[in-house]
Amino acid sequence: MSDLPADEKPGWAEWSKIFRDSIDEEVEFTDNNEDNFCRLGPIISQHLHFATRDYATSQCSLTNIELRLSDVWYACIMAGKHIWGRTSEPNTVVVALAALKASGPLQRPSQRDDPSQTLSTHDADQPITFSDGRTFWPELPLFAVTLIDEFVQRLHQPNYGAEFSFNLATFVGRLVSVGIFDGPAICILSLFREALETPQPLTTTVDSDDVTRMQSFEDRLQTLAQTIECANIGLALLASNGSTTDKVDYASFPQLSSLGELASKASLDSSIPLGYSPARWRFWVQRLEELKQCGIENIEIHVKQCLRKMSEVAEDTGLLLE
Repeated sequence: MSDLPADEKPGWAEWSKIFRDSIDEEVEFTDNNEDNFCRLGPIISQHLHFATRDYATSQCSLTNIELRLSDVWYACIMAGKHIWGRTSEPNTVVVALAALKASGPLQRPSQRDDPSQTLSTHDADQPITFSDGRTFWPELPLFAVTLIDEFVQRLHQPNYGAEFSFNLATFVGRLVSVGIFDGPAICILSLFREALETPQPLTTTVDSDDVTRMQSFEDRLQTLAQTIECANIGLALLASNGSTTDKVDYASFPQLSSLGELASKASLDSSIPLGYSPARWRFWVQRLEELKQCGIENIEIHVKQCLRKMSEVAEDTGLLLE
């Protein structure tokens, strides 16, 4: 995949379409050839490098850098929901994002000359804020917005494939495990809310060979168990603090973060803030303990996986212990 055209040349919109089409083709190829799953990782990492170069050298306007980032995050999500849940191989993109986040604010030369920015003399040497209020790189501009949109507009809709949900949750869990909470944290919260706080039948009739079939309760529990496993101690850190270091306004996404019906009926409204809390964690454990006695073998298997890992991270961190 070649680099973006220079700002003064036509073709930014055309390049974006070509890039996304190539990602779609790569995903389709990978779906049919699982041994070749790793090609998207290097492609995404390469374009993250291009974005860093363009920002650091002022070769592109911030508007065009945002366009590039939107395309890269599209590639991340497409790869996440089609590929990464099926492999235990190290995720090169998770490592790349963690490294960028740890690199600290990146200064942009000639900020005063950037036509896309309005800067005073006093803030000319400060990191530039992108349209979503985040800086480059520690806060991964536009990533949280793009990921949350995938969950709100697609993943929590009835026709989102069970395997796609499992795969994407795996990717999001891995991000939380390396301390990338901004966006992934509220998305994982929504998986707990959907599986443990929302009333739903324990069994449904589905075609197990249909990748795009609607999710059953068993699917949601399997996805949750995988998410907990991948998020590891990051999940305990979130639940014990009752808040996160991200910039997401949880109140703006009540369908992801607010108490589900079952949690509300448990009279937890006064003790649980909007988002994570130790009290909400305890409700999840209690709900899982109830489901462990449901008498449905496959559900009980996933429930025990959830409980085992939640107990493990609580003990390993010394957090959330009764």
